[in-house]
Amino acid sequence: MTLIGMGSKVNSTMPPSPRRAAKPSYAFVVVAVIFVALLVGAGLRGAPGVLLQPLERAFGWSRSQTSLAAAVGIFLYGMVGPFAAALMQSFGIRRVLLGALLLMALSTGASAYMTQHWHLVLSWGVFSGIASGCVTIVLGATIVNRWFETQRGLMMGLLTASTATGSLIFIPGLAMLAQEQGWRAVVLTVAGCALAVVPPEPSLRHLVLSYPPLSRFVERFRSLLRSRGRFAFDNEVDRLSRVEQIVAFLALLELGKRDEARIAQAGPFEPITVWNASAS
Repeated sequence: MTLIGMGSKVNSTMPPSPRRAAKPSYAFVVVAVIFVALLVGAGLRGAPGVLLQPLERAFGWSRSQTSLAAAVGIFLYGMVGPFAAALMQSFGIRRVLLGALLLMALSTGASAYMTQHWHLVLSWGVFSGIASGCVTIVLGATIVNRWFETQRGLMMGLLTASTATGSLIFIPGLAMLAQEQGWRAVVLTVAGCALAVVPPEPSLRHLVLSYPPLSRFVERFRSLLRSRGRFAFDNEVDRLSRVEQIVAFLALLELGKRDEARIAQAGPFEPITVWNASAS
């Protein structure tokens, strides 16, 4: 099997490598993660409506006091969007999403221990409003624009639907939970959902290209030249992988550059013969 012609052309007569099974595009995995994140964000924004009456009964707060926290959260939810897009451009989508989900989880989880009205405003108004404002349709638009060249309308519609889906799924369940288990169960459930969506650190090990060191082939070819005087390069690399063959050819060129070997080839894609330069 000839690796390469001396004319620096790849041998087009080599048999094609076996076709690998197609893997799902990573872009759709990203969309799935963002869909769930937007769904949880919508559930968080709908949770204050479920908590109004339970908090009023538990702490004796008025409707205006509990509504203030919800109003602050909604205001910041809408205001943070443009700034969130700028943060994604500066620090990356994953970092912003990770920070937003962690802030959502911490702020809502900490509210389980609140005792004062300002605790409610700070946790469910300020912090959750800022965090959920980063997990909005702005995030969806950024993902679609970056990961897709076609089907953008379909993907954007899918991510937009996650907001309504989140409200549809979370609000009835949270209302039932508040009625049966109390308001603390609601805030801990929302915090747990936000924490569960935090994306793990991606592994890039499958992208690491491993190959033997160039020096290994240099020493191997030197040994062959000393013992035989000449050898057929194709026979020596025939059982190697494509990457190993390329490294072996680079080692051969290195020996030729050092004037330790002579390389001959009758024509493009013909077998390569190598002999000891000192014997010529």
